Amino acid sequence: MKKETNNFEEFNIQTAILEYIVTDYEYADEETIIEVADELNLPDIKGEVMTIAQRREDIGMEKGLRRGLEQGRQEGVQMLAGKMLGKGMDAHTVAELSGLPLSTVEQLQQQEEVES
Repeated sequence: MKKETNNFEEFNIQTAILEYIVTDYEYADEETIIEVADELNLPDIKGEVMTIAQRREDIGMEKGLRRGLEQGRQEGVQMLAGKMLGKGMDAHTVAELSGLPLSTVEQLQQQEEVES
């Protein structure tokens, strides 16, 4: 006896397949994902693909923004540490106040000495 699936089960299966396709084809554009879905005989899912694609884009933008902010913060801390060293503060105090590793502060100190 064949088990009948209801629309909810079909939707969940289709959604799971779509999520797999999107994950497997992480760098594919929306058209490629839709083509793969068509090859697998999934129903018209353009709306779902666009929603998932937008979500991927949003996640990528958030990651890029966080990475950029962190890089900017690190550069700012290093610049400030360099100025502190330039004013004669010792490397241990600069490391303690800036939160930078002592090795990084010592590298900055060497750069300061070369540039002076």
